[in-house]
Amino acid sequence: MTETHYDVAIVGAGIAGLSCAKDLQATGKSVILLDKSRGVGGRVATRRLQGTCVDHGLPYLEVQGEQSQALINQVKDSLTLWTKQPERYTVPDGINAIAKQLAQGLEIVRDCRIEQLTLASSKTYWQLTGNADQHFTCNALVLALPAPQILPLLTPLTPQYPALYTLHQELISVRFHPCITVMAGYPPRLREQTPWQVQSLTQDVHLSRVIHDSSKRLSPHNVVCVFHSTPQFAQSYLETPDLTPVAEALLAHAGKVLGQPELATPLWSQGHRWRYARPKQLLSRPCASIVEPLPLVCCGDWCLGDTVEDAIASGKAAAVSVDS
Repeated sequence: MTETHYDVAIVGAGIAGLSCAKDLQATGKSVILLDKSRGVGGRVATRRLQGTCVDHGLPYLEVQGEQSQALINQVKDSLTLWTKQPERYTVPDGINAIAKQLAQGLEIVRDCRIEQLTLASSKTYWQLTGNADQHFTCNALVLALPAPQILPLLTPLTPQYPALYTLHQELISVRFHPCITVMAGYPPRLREQTPWQVQSLTQDVHLSRVIHDSSKRLSPHNVVCVFHSTPQFAQSYLETPDLTPVAEALLAHAGKVLGQPELATPLWSQGHRWRYARPKQLLSRPCASIVEPLPLVCCGDWCLGDTVEDAIASGKAAAVSVDS
């Protein structure tokens, strides 16, 4: 069995994990990022469908504070101004390009789901085991995951280590809203009926927001819209194995509430389940950390809020905690 040792291992290559890794690597530490997905970025996600790209998570960037402004400045050459009031920026080739740009220069292992954390017998370093029998060791560990995904990793260790038990109990209180997202394509003639970029439905019980995704693209052929459900709607169907009828129901509802019945009959559609879409109950501080039995930090937007600003701030706070 081959183990590779690092100063810091970061589990989760979303915006918080990437931000943490960048800062730690800049201090000279050896850093490895591990992610269960084939790509990076978490909810900064783009999918290729029917010959086009579709942003099915974060739809755009906007200035929310110092950290998001710095990110926009950093990736400005990739951005286009999508709406002027308010100022929203996007990427014609898909917003996941932002995450890929942040990931440049970092060592990342994809398709690696960490299934077990243990301490070396000497209690001097962490041992991580992945789903494909990958093995890594590190002096300090950062878990940049939704809190509910952190809990099963910590549970086996809590009886032995009081600090881990306390951290585990604290993370139990963090709650998330789910979301079901439907991506749908329509014929070009629908473009005249969708002159808007974003429709927010603050009072609807099923549909929270509709994004005219193809309006971000340079030369779109078909009209593509992305429909995001409310937490109430998503909760009802969260364990449904086949999302096809769920997507159809959400599109039919969208057609009614927006007064555009054509939205119910797309050329194609695909649903996606975001189990941890937005934090409901926050940690309410930048990150959670312990130093015993070994340095461990948990971070993510759920520590502070539900924005890119919060994710970056939490990742950077985790880097400071590791480095202190």
